[in-house]
Amino acid sequence: MSQAKAAAQSEPSMEEILASIRRIISEEGTDAAPEGEAAAGEAAPADSADPADDVLELTEVVEEPPPAPAPAAVPRR
Repeated sequence: MSQAKAAAQSEPSMEEILASIRRIISEEGTDAAPEGEAAAGEAAPADSADPADDVLELTEVVEEPPPAPAPAAVPRR
């Protein structure tokens, strides 16, 4: 068997990768953090159930640079 075929056979399929991701996510979902603590990578629970508290306010203005000038036309000979 060629090395390319051997490498292709040892790599997981897209379905296997997705199944693995789903399994990991479901395992993380069953891990309950102690009261008042967030599990690794999770945000701490909000103290208020008010949806207005979940609004992200953007305060920094970011201006886009002006568009680059069009290249000069080169006359045909």
